[in-house]
Amino acid sequence: EQAVDRKPLTYSGFKIWRLTPGSTFDFKNRPTCGYYLRSVTNGVADTNLYNGTPQTNCGSQGGGTLAETEPNDTRDAANDATTLASPGTVTGSMKSTTDRDYFKVSLNSGQTASVNCAVPSAYDADLYWLDSTGSTLERSVNNGAGSDESVSFTRTAAGTGTYYLELEAYAGSGTASYSCSVTKS
Repeated sequence: EQAVDRKPLTYSGFKIWRLTPGSTFDFKNRPTCGYYLRSVTNGVADTNLYNGTPQTNCGSQGGGTLAETEPNDTRDAANDATTLASPGTVTGSMKSTTDRDYFKVSLNSGQTASVNCAVPSAYDADLYWLDSTGSTLERSVNNGAGSDESVSFTRTAAGTGTYYLELEAYAGSGTASYSCSVTKS
């Protein structure tokens, strides 16, 4: 490691997060997942800083990872992420150009869910936050293969509500995994 005046920086293993337009980052309460580990060598940063899958192994913090299991192409067949502690991670892939992956999530009154998805360069996937009837409450449809997606939603109604995350293949497909961090606050 080198951080010396008038010498090119060399530093390895620093964390970076990719923010999508309109998203925010709380420096005081940084997410414990969803970052990329990158390096700078002789003043030159790694090429394509957001290539690959972000870090999802977050140690003992958070609620672990839920990998999709097919079929989960409808709300009725959604993978149950209601017991995934926060922050948690859901993963899967868009195996065909018509693939849709659903994850069931619950929120208490006043609770906010922030979902940040790292999408691999093999395809373009869009992210939707749906209510229990399937109506879209929030969506993220950034254009282009490998474009990350994020949504945030706050439950204002009393009690606990059921919601669904839907990732939909917009263009392309493949076996490369997407990774979505789900944080409730």
